[in-house]
Amino acid sequence: MKKCQLNKKLTRLASLVLILVYVVTLTRVYKRHFDSSLQPNMVAVTARESLRLPLQQHALKRVNCRATNSSSRTLINYNTTVTPMGQSREKLQLKMNRVHADNTNAPLENLWNISDYLPVWMKEYFEWHSEKRQELSIDAWKAGKVAVLVLQCPTKTIFDDWIMHFTMIPYVLRIAFETNRIFLIDCGIPLPLTDFLVPPIGGMDWRFPNWLKASLAEGSVIRNQEGRRNVSKDQNSMVVLQIGYNMAAEALKTNGTDIDAPFAEVYHDFWRVSFTPSETVRKNIEKVIRSNHMAPTAYTSIYSSEETSNDNILGRVREILGCASQLHPGGPYFMMAVNEKLSQAASALAASQSVAIYTSPQEILHPVDKNSETSTSLVFLHHFVHLYLMGMGRCLLSTGPNGLASLAALIGYNSKCLLSQPHSCEWKMDSNDQSPLLEQNKQYFRREMPQKGSDFTSGGLVETSPHSTSSLPQWMEDYFVWHNHTKSNLNKANWNSTKYLIIGCLESHKNCGGISDRLKPLPMTLLQAYRYQRLLLIWWEKPKPLEEFLVPPSGGVDWMAPQWLRDNLKREMGERATGSWTGSFEQGEALLQGGHFKVSIVFKIQTPSAGENLFREKLQKDLSLLKGSSRDGSTYKEVFHHLFRRFFRPVPRIQDQIDEKMQAQGLIPGEYTAAHLRALYGKRNDRDLVEMVDLAVLGVNCASNLYPGRPVYFASDSSFATKAAKTYAHMHGLPVTSFGPSNVTEATSNPIHLDKDPDWRARNTSSYDATFVDLYMLAQSRCVAHSNGGYGSFGSLLSYDADCNMRFFKGSHKIKRCMWMSNNGERQDLAVPNVTMITMSL
Repeated sequence: MKKCQLNKKLTRLASLVLILVYVVTLTRVYKRHFDSSLQPNMVAVTARESLRLPLQQHALKRVNCRATNSSSRTLINYNTTVTPMGQSREKLQLKMNRVHADNTNAPLENLWNISDYLPVWMKEYFEWHSEKRQELSIDAWKAGKVAVLVLQCPTKTIFDDWIMHFTMIPYVLRIAFETNRIFLIDCGIPLPLTDFLVPPIGGMDWRFPNWLKASLAEGSVIRNQEGRRNVSKDQNSMVVLQIGYNMAAEALKTNGTDIDAPFAEVYHDFWRVSFTPSETVRKNIEKVIRSNHMAPTAYTSIYSSEETSNDNILGRVREILGCASQLHPGGPYFMMAVNEKLSQAASALAASQSVAIYTSPQEILHPVDKNSETSTSLVFLHHFVHLYLMGMGRCLLSTGPNGLASLAALIGYNSKCLLSQPHSCEWKMDSNDQSPLLEQNKQYFRREMPQKGSDFTSGGLVETSPHSTSSLPQWMEDYFVWHNHTKSNLNKANWNSTKYLIIGCLESHKNCGGISDRLKPLPMTLLQAYRYQRLLLIWWEKPKPLEEFLVPPSGGVDWMAPQWLRDNLKREMGERATGSWTGSFEQGEALLQGGHFKVSIVFKIQTPSAGENLFREKLQKDLSLLKGSSRDGSTYKEVFHHLFRRFFRPVPRIQDQIDEKMQAQGLIPGEYTAAHLRALYGKRNDRDLVEMVDLAVLGVNCASNLYPGRPVYFASDSSFATKAAKTYAHMHGLPVTSFGPSNVTEATSNPIHLDKDPDWRARNTSSYDATFVDLYMLAQSRCVAHSNGGYGSFGSLLSYDADCNMRFFKGSHKIKRCMWMSNNGERQDLAVPNVTMITMSL
């Protein structure tokens, strides 16, 4: 038994060595002078240069970094790489950061076009792939008009096996290029790859559509021993590659990627074009960065996968930090260790030497129980988080053969500053080596990250793929496919062959509520439409049709009801839709269960929770609804945020006003905070003016606390409250803006509420524009402070960070006591304007 366990450990160790050998050898192969631009004292990983030996015979040279007292310093060039031809090149990540820093309104372009390193064939393939990927549909597939090459990840729940597949993708792309096939990735163990990585905006969309999975069994499977030649000969529309070490060896021997630039630089740009962290991974990365006050490129990463005995732990920690000091004297360091005691000892030792060392609050876990999907997915989550955190450092030290560290070096800012498997080193405390850092490097995820928020509203830019966001559960994606297919085939002859569930506000309805009351119940209403197989439509008659303000995005959910269908449904329901509409989810459930004969059922639901609690309960009772969804995809908050963007985008009239206000007031999406004051909540028509001023100032102050130093956008249902906020800002020179009136009459009149206008029939449609413009101004903010009512919390749900919110007024009481906070975190007790000053300026 002991012998068997020893053999397993040796096999495991050999696999890790092979992975590291493969990554490093590729780097060496494609440019023999890989380290030619390094300073003489730079420590780097090298590999034997012979390509004639099989992959298994390659071995890393161990580097002994026992330091000397030389005063020379290691210089790291974060900006450019000098090629043998003398041409200065810049990594794609740094270029993207600089473009964003120079011009935040720069038009979006395909990422591969701005890369200095990607070979011509790869850029051509990315361009071709972008066009063909849009043609990949059920109809095109059935007609045999498209062919795909699928890279299938291993079913084993070992992260190192995934790493080998990631490093082989350039080789697979070359095969796809030569055979005119659309490259896709099918990784579903322990969870879909899109739970961890997603395609960036302007990058390559490699996602494997769910509807195509049924064809996997019919595809040709090419395993590693069969090689690339079999792919070119295969006539099947789908070829599935299952890569092993033999195929990796073939790629090395034949230079299968046809890359003549340094492979490390090519791979870095390829990664930026192909992958960006998912929202869950990104939030965890940002959590670690915030908790440690870290800045990209300002620290050196240390990764230790070794299990050190307790009697030698302090000595080993001193050796590790000593070697790290050779790469970055004086620190700071970011340490990730499998052994928690090693991290604790490192923190204590660094503190005794006055050296900053950061640690991750999420320790790396091992899949002890391989049958536990939850524990395994946590392992993968932590690995992807640490992959990026290591790559964001200026250098990387790995204390053992580990593919995770090698991949982090490839995708990071400086792949050349990598030290692996060092012996003991003396501690170097010369901290005067401060290489200049690019300020824009601090925005590591900035431009390329397809963040949630208003980036999907500007210019009508929306997610067009039916499977464009992993934050929506699979049952929703399935419903969208069915919904759009059914809706597109609807006509005057077959309209009553389908049953409908309508989010409605008809003339016969006395009250419908505001925009929040009407649209926030969308997730729960959608769930009911899915469960009872009804076509979900939105039908407003009061005060104007919703499609006068919002319309379905391209590739989104077509919820609009044409007039001929409305006429037929009205005749079916009767004049007042008797017995066909409800005002609560409880009544709606009963109506759906007993109303199988009803062609249409109308939901006109106003509830404070918007069905959030019921939505969660339904999902917990029916676990099948959670299958195929991400961890965040089962929560109301995450679902609603992405669901809204699948249903709505502003019409050009509203979008133009949003763009005009953003530009005129110098606001950048995601770079300002917002405050909303519902001064006339409920049936209130006025409020004491002194109290109004006090609440407006409180809202502005609380918003500044959420995002100090950034502009504050103020919105309110009271023009006096808006003027009070602007007067307060003018008194003290504060960066506060609002949706200003276009004429004198609007300056003294309040915005018109959707459900409080007795003259709604005679009113122009544009009279209600402010409601939608303000909503999207809240949605484009980073954080939202709000008071009573659902409008402010609605805007918070749509904002860049729905978790960054604050309620400052509830009922009739202030629940926060906020003072203005400046960009340095200093609170200032500023004077409040008086009512006379504000009234005279109106």
